[in-house]
Formats: sequence, structure tokens, C-alpha cells
Amino acid sequence: MVAMPLDSLLLSRWWSGAAMVAVAAISDYALTLWGARLYRRVRDRIVFEGSYETVPVFQADIDAGRILSVRFIVILLFMVGWIGSIARFARFLEIDDPVYLFLVGFLVLIEAPIHVRHVSNIVRFSLLSRPDAAGGQITYSRWFILRVSSVDFFSFAVLYLLGFAATGSWFLLGGSVRCLAFGAFQVILSRKAGRKRAAAVA
Repeated sequence: MVAMPLDSLLLSRWWSGAAMVAVAAISDYALTLWGARLYRRVRDRIVFEGSYETVPVFQADIDAGRILSVRFIVILLFMVGWIGSIARFARFLEIDDPVYLFLVGFLVLIEAPIHVRHVSNIVRFSLLSRPDAAGGQITYSRWFILRVSSVDFFSFAVLYLLGFAATGSWFLLGGSVRCLAFGAFQVILSRKAGRKRAAAVA
């Protein structure tokens, strides 16, 4: 197996995992707000059924454009405190290194596909603001948005799993499991949205 320098960093500095979780989450929320603001400017070209935000717990705050979200702050403090406490007292709690690395990967690595999508949306909406970028208007159904989104998470789950097979990094395995689980969750939401839409049309 190939050694992962990041694994060594996480194990040698107890605060590094908590810092990674905080930076990734804050960046995610900030980019979501940025993308949502740009999206509202081009709704004459592209429309997403329902909220711009796909995670139900944050939809109200993102739709309202809240820079300071109580929900986000509470969840962020919980995640950072949780992973920081585990790292700080790992030996006292008799937690094995692989378990800790798995937990950090579980919390952090899901942000990779999310950040890729944020950047893609920001670029797309910025270009769509130009009158010569596209014609007409397209509306995406909620079930379609969620189903396509799930493919991104499944793809990264496979990528991380291949990385784990090559390196033995439990950090990557944690990311794979989280992306797989979240992708499955979005498939479930997609099916519910599809049934709801079909019932409304019937």
C-alpha cells in the first residue's frame, strides 16, 4: 500500500481534522449562497423546480440568502467539536487510527463533488447572464435534478474506493461510504419528488 501524507498529518496534529471540516463546510455554504444569487439573475434562461439547495435542512436559509444561518452554525459547531474531541482524546477513548481517519474522510471528502458542482454552476450562471449565451428557457424537474446529482456522488464514491484499494487509506474509504450514502439518499428524494409530481399532474 502507498502511504498517504494526509493521513499522517491528520494523525500527528489533532486539530487538523477539525480545521478541514470547518473550512470545507464554510466554503460549501459560501459557494452555495454565491451560486444561488447568480441563479436568481438568470431564471429567465434556466429554472430549477423547488429550491436551488438540494439538502432539505438548508433550503430555507439558502432561498432567503441568509449569510448567517443558525442551522448551519449549529451543525458546523457540532461537527467540528465532535471530530476535534475525538482527535484530542483518541488515545483516552481507545479509538483506533483507522476509525478516526474514516470519520474525517466521511465528513470532509463529500465536499469534493459538491465544490465541483458549485464552481460549475457559478461559471454556468455567469456566462448565461450574457444575452448571446443561450436562447429560450429550460426548466428542470426536481426529480431530475436529484437523480443527476446522485450520479456525481456515486462517481466520487467509486473514485475514492479505488483510491482506498490502491493506498489502504481509511480517509478515502470514509469519503467513499459518505458519497455512496448521500447518493442513495438523493435517489430516494428523487423518487419521492417524481411521485409527488406525477400525483400533481394526475
